Amino acid sequence: MLTALHVRYDAWLSGGFGALRDAWRSRSSTIGTRVGLPDGGDGVAVDVDGDGALLVDVGGGTLTRVVAAIR
Repeated sequence: MLTALHVRYDAWLSGGFGALRDAWRSRSSTIGTRVGLPDGGDGVAVDVDGDGALLVDVGGGTLTRVVAAIR
């Protein structure tokens, strides 16, 4: 397990989150689900961007970028 962590950590050091994005997306249980937003609204999580922010479809073709939410 530590070997796998080391491989991912090295990838992150050399390429940032973008180097891990595909693996992150494939394991995400959030993408495709309805999520609450910090402003009280909601939408469907559709992706993560190159920085790791969650992209949420709030309807009408509008995507909202969510960096962190604490409730």
